[in-house]
Amino acid sequence: MRDYAECQAYVEHLRSEHKQIHEAVVLVEHELRASDPLRMRGYLQQLRETLSAHFVEEEQGGCLEEAVCCDPRLSPDVSRIEHEHADILKLLDRLIARSDESQTPDFHESFRQFAKILHAHEAAENRILQTAFGTGEFEPDDTARYGE
Repeated sequence: MRDYAECQAYVEHLRSEHKQIHEAVVLVEHELRASDPLRMRGYLQQLRETLSAHFVEEEQGGCLEEAVCCDPRLSPDVSRIEHEHADILKLLDRLIARSDESQTPDFHESFRQFAKILHAHEAAENRILQTAFGTGEFEPDDTARYGE
C-alpha cells in the first residue's frame, strides 16, 4: 500500500471522471421529466461517449491498474469490474435504441435500473482505490445515488 499523497492524482482523476459521468446521468434523469425523445437520445449518446472513454482509459492502464500495482490482491476485483464495461455499454445501447419510448414508465424504470448498475460499478471502483491507496479520506460515494 502506498501513501495517499503519492497516489492522490489517481484518486482525483477518478473522482473527476465520476463527476462527469454523474453530470451526464443527471441530464438524462432531468430529461425523463421532459418530453423530447430526440434530446433524450442526444443525452444518452453523450453519456455513452463519456462512459466509453472512461472505460477505455481504465482498460488501457489507468487508476485501476495502479491500484493493482499497489495491492495485487485486487486483481480479481479489477478484472471483474473491467468485464462489466461491455455489459454496461450494451444496456445503454438498448436505452438509446428505445429513446423514442423515453416518456413511458417502462423506459423510466429501465433507465433507473441502468443508473443503479452504473452507480454500483462506480462504487466498486472507488472501494478498490480506497483499499489500494489506504485512505479513509476517499469517499466511496462522492455523488448522489442515481435513480433515486
